[in-house]
Amino acid sequence: MRPCERVARTIRGLAVDRVPRGELIIDPEFCCRALQTETFSFEVALQFWELLQLDLVVLAEPNQQMHGADLGGGELMGNIRCWRREMDYYIFALINGGFARALASLGFQQFMIGVRSKKNALQEMIQRFTVDAVNEAKEAINAGAHSIIIADDIAYHKGTYLSPAHLRELYFSPLREQLEKLKAEAVPVFFHSDGNIDKVLPDLVNAGFSGLQGLEPNAGMNLAAVKAAYGKDLCLMGNVDLSLLDSHVPEEELRAAVYQTMRAGKEGGRYIFGTCGGLHYELDVEQVLDMYRFALEFGKY
Repeated sequence: MRPCERVARTIRGLAVDRVPRGELIIDPEFCCRALQTETFSFEVALQFWELLQLDLVVLAEPNQQMHGADLGGGELMGNIRCWRREMDYYIFALINGGFARALASLGFQQFMIGVRSKKNALQEMIQRFTVDAVNEAKEAINAGAHSIIIADDIAYHKGTYLSPAHLRELYFSPLREQLEKLKAEAVPVFFHSDGNIDKVLPDLVNAGFSGLQGLEPNAGMNLAAVKAAYGKDLCLMGNVDLSLLDSHVPEEELRAAVYQTMRAGKEGGRYIFGTCGGLHYELDVEQVLDMYRFALEFGKY
């Protein structure tokens, strides 16, 4: 089965030969370390994808905060066209959402002050930035992206930065309205956030998302529990904790963690294997290679 088909069928809940694999972020310098080369290029990226037998690529604008790699040598739309033309990987376009853009524009302190004293102005800002994000998503779809990831870090390890009630009023309302416009494009839209988002998972489903990337275990996100409650509504992606990809973690501990993740994710399908936050430069190369080797072993249906 070809990579693009494997991911597309998984998102739709159809049978596949194995669990597809992919990362939110892959640092070019990590690719170079893994392949023992000094210069990153599109060809190096392709070699790395083949090495790990990945099925998807996530592309973003080089200046996005969430973005960790320029995997095509240019701006987002050009990168999408390049990967779509040259390879058969499933392409996600990573777009920062209205919450993340408002937070970056105001700074954390002013953003939180705005929740209390300038709620209407903050809501208008989030709505305006959400419209911008959806317009960029439409451009990415027109360039050839198969799917969109809206990246909005709305939470930390104990819960969401704002109460679920505030998020429904300020964020989910304009987000739901704009996602309706993306539905007309007939492409799946995923949501990404670090932290613990358990209390707003129903809101993400109601907003119209097709999938969820992240599921940070150290923040209390339990893959099996989320799968049991929302597996019919959301395709889940990620969940392997980055702390396991340290050279001091024994091989058997890593193997056991991958097995448990796959066991929970495979139940009922609609799961894409990967880490909760991507492959960053400081991770241990051998640990990452072992992780994906175990994933291949345990990921067959």
